[in-house]
Parts: sequence; C-alpha cells; structure tokens
Amino acid sequence: MGFQRTSPESISHSPRIRTRDNGLSDTRLAVVPTSRPINYIVIVVMENRNYADIIGNPSTPYTNRLANDYGVSSNYYDVSSYLSLPNYLALVSGNPHDSWALCNAPPHACRGWSPVPDSTITDRIEAAGMTWKAYMEDMPNNCYQYNSAGYVPRHNPFVYFAHVLNTTSECNRVVPAGTKASNLISDLASTTTASNFLWLTPNLCNDMHDCPTSVGDNYLSQVIPQILNSPVFRTQKAALFLTWDEGSNSAHIPALWAGPAVRQNYTSSISYNHYSLLKTIETVWNLPPLTPNDARALAMTEFLAGASPSLRYTPSQPGPDQIIIFNGSATGGASPYSFNWSFGDGGTSTGANTTHAYTTSGSYNVTLAVSDWLNHTSFKFTTVNVSDFTIAASYLVTPVLAGVSATSTITLRSHYGFTGTIVLSANASASWVNAALNPNQVILPSDRTANSTLTFTSNIPGTYTITVHATSGSASQTITQTFRIDSHTPSPANTISSTTILGFSSNQLFTMALITAVSASATVFVGRRSRRPRPT
Repeated sequence: MGFQRTSPESISHSPRIRTRDNGLSDTRLAVVPTSRPINYIVIVVMENRNYADIIGNPSTPYTNRLANDYGVSSNYYDVSSYLSLPNYLALVSGNPHDSWALCNAPPHACRGWSPVPDSTITDRIEAAGMTWKAYMEDMPNNCYQYNSAGYVPRHNPFVYFAHVLNTTSECNRVVPAGTKASNLISDLASTTTASNFLWLTPNLCNDMHDCPTSVGDNYLSQVIPQILNSPVFRTQKAALFLTWDEGSNSAHIPALWAGPAVRQNYTSSISYNHYSLLKTIETVWNLPPLTPNDARALAMTEFLAGASPSLRYTPSQPGPDQIIIFNGSATGGASPYSFNWSFGDGGTSTGANTTHAYTTSGSYNVTLAVSDWLNHTSFKFTTVNVSDFTIAASYLVTPVLAGVSATSTITLRSHYGFTGTIVLSANASASWVNAALNPNQVILPSDRTANSTLTFTSNIPGTYTITVHATSGSASQTITQTFRIDSHTPSPANTISSTTILGFSSNQLFTMALITAVSASATVFVGRRSRRPRPT
C-alpha cells in the first residue's frame, strides 16, 4: 500500500518525464533492427522503499552486490503519489488511471472501475509475435481478483484489464509463482517454456511491504541468482529489471538491471521513471507506444550491452603502398551495425570491409569502432606493421656445450616488390662470445627470400643473447636470439653418436632431453626501397 505523499513536489512528476532523444534519431528508429539486444526480460517489482533505503544500506547486501556487478539507475522515480495500484497500472499501460485507482483495492472494490479496455504492453508484445507471462506469489488460482493470504490484486495490474479478464487464454498467462518463484524459474529452463516478457510479484512479505527490508533482500538473494543462472539466461540475450513500485516517502526509488545482455559495473544518473521501462521495451522490440507518457519517456537502453567487434587484415606483413584488406564483424547488441575505421596515419573509412595502403613503413595503430542500432559504440584495436622486408631466425638447439660451435639460419623476405642489398651484423651480449654471419651481405630479390648463417661459440658457460641487425639504406630490422652454453658433457644415454641421422650430422644433434625453445622478437624501423609500381 505505502505512504501517501502530499507535498507539491512529490505530487507533480511531469518534470521527470524527459523529452526523448536517448541517442536514437527518428531516422534510426524508422529502421527495423535485424536483431534485438534482448530476447527475454524478467521484471521483478518490490514494495515501498526509497533509493536510500536500498542502495548503500548494509541491510541489503545482495541487492547492493547486484547493483555493483551490473547496472543501477541512481535517478529513477515512480509516476504517481497515490499508493501502489496507480504505479503498477502505469508500469504496464502507460497510464496510472488516477480517476479510480486511488482505491488501491481489488478491482470490484474500486468505485468507477470496469474492465479497462486500454491496451497494455502485453498486447503490444503479442501483436509482435512474442509471448508473455506474469507470476504472482500466493495467488491461489490463475487471474485471481481477490485478496488471499500474501497476495493482493493491487500488486497484479493485469487483472484490471478487459483483454485479460475476458479472454481465457490471456487469463491463463497470469499464474501462481510457486514458492520462491519456483514456477518462473522452472519455465526459464528452456526457450520452449520461457516467455519473452516475464513478470514477478512477490508476496506481501517477500516484497518488503509487510516485512523488514532485510527479509526482502534475502528473498532476492535466493530467487535472482536462480534466474540469472537459468538455461535461458545462460544461453540467450536476456535481462532482468528490478524496481520498487513507489518510495516510502519519496518518489526516488531504486531500479537495477542485470543479466547477460546488460552492461556490468554501470551506474547512470540520467533521470528515468516507470514509463522509461515501457519505452525501453518498446524501443528494443520495435513496438508502438501506448500513451503520450511512454512516448515521451527516455528509454533505458544505455544499460544494455553493445556489440562485440572483431577485425582481421591481410596480408599479415604488408609493405608500403600495398593494398591491405580489412574485415570487421560484430556480435551481440542490436544489429544492423555501422563500422568506422581509423588507420593510424590519418586515413579513415566506413563499412564492415574496406581497404587501405600505407605510403611509408612503420607501425600503425588501427581502431575499429562498431555502433549498433541503439548507438552503443564498442572498439577493437590492432597494430599493423608495414615494412620493406622482414627478418626471421631458425630455432636454436640449446644448450650448446662450451667450445662447440652452433648455427642458426637468418632468413630475410622481401615485401611487395622491394629489392636491394641487405647488410648484416651480429652483436653478442658478452665480449667472449664469438658471433659471425656468412655472408654478412645479401642481395634480396623482389618478393623472394635470402639466407645467412649465424655461427656462435663460447668457452664460458652461461645464458647469452645475440642481436642480428639488417639494414638497407634507411630500412632496418633486428632480431634477438637467446641461447645457453653448458659446461657439462652429456651422458651416453642422452647423446646421439651416429654420424648421420635423417640427414643431420652429429654436430647438429645435441642433448635431446635438454632441448628448449628459442625466444625471438623483432623491432621494425623500416623505410622504402625500389619496388614495382603500385596497382591502379
């Protein structure tokens, strides 16, 4: 029932109904989304608590944890100062029906009431080919219109509307919830039993109406985790909305979003109210508004998760002036998506698939921004290394015995028509390590490879690195190899004594039990050399 507020500020709520843009232009709203950001929504309505009674209250640890983990609106309001029933009616119809709903009683006890012919959000949902169901704790039978134990019809807005009361199939969608919402949770076990729109009204104790706040929080801690862990919520784009019908002495009430289709660790201070929930459902499911109240309201779509973008490009090692093909894609959120590229050199492009060429060598940070139908924008980043040639090294077989020479093959590869002479040099991390390249100068043909052999040895055990530098004019690259020198002679059991095995000589085969991988890294600072003309 709640406390009836009489202050002028609390009675007049029109300033809280914001004229919408909510980031969605009329042109965008005219485009039908090809996928919805949510396919299932569960709405749970509690009773008579101000925002400060719940958020930050140590008596509600579960609800606060839910708010921290997912989304909370810090500026959400009810829409009627006249007790519960008008707010419940407004939540489903966009109209508080203040002319008769001030009775705050079962339908037949309200003077001036007759089955309301107005449409509700459930009518819009069915007209769009989707389904709905409402679950009422302690309600003895489907569509029950009288008080019974912890059930009161004033917390069940559906039984005030003609379409529900006069249609058996609709009436059978307003069902008992079972103990701790067991029937709702059971239906969430499969998409074949779960409706798209699901409503839960707890009984008068669990909803905090007749019992302390801590009791209601404990109830939520038992029910909501089962909802969030249900098969539908684990596998589908689903969201849960939790709010209170009205405040205890204030219009400012809590409103939380949770679920896989909801942003995490998110708080919004934008002003919303009960009509905003309707507007959100109408927006994401492309439904027409019910009244001017929800038509003007601001949709809470900022709480819904956006798309997850990905990108790839080919070739993986491009050269200057070479055409690079970029492919973007996205999942989640609400399609259609828009794709905007920034290539890190001042160049930009749009579309999921595009091309770009860099005029000079270097490392470029590429950004892909993907916006979904709700204007939620997500980003994906990568770095493209553009070079005339690349350098690589074969794996070293280590450890190497002290005083024994070992070799590694250095391979240089031309990119996109580059040709030129590459000068090679090798620097060891210790002066007593001998490192030499043969040859130390190679001619790199266009789009071909050239090799040089790195030979090294040391009489002193230890772990060392050798850095190979390759330069051609202003173009340069480096690669570093790490190896270990061991003073111990391998035992006969671990030594290959054959002269030749599978084409390898004995000085190429070392202690097999001690083989380790070689780490290699390359830093690219390259310029351009001669190349074939760029294609037109």
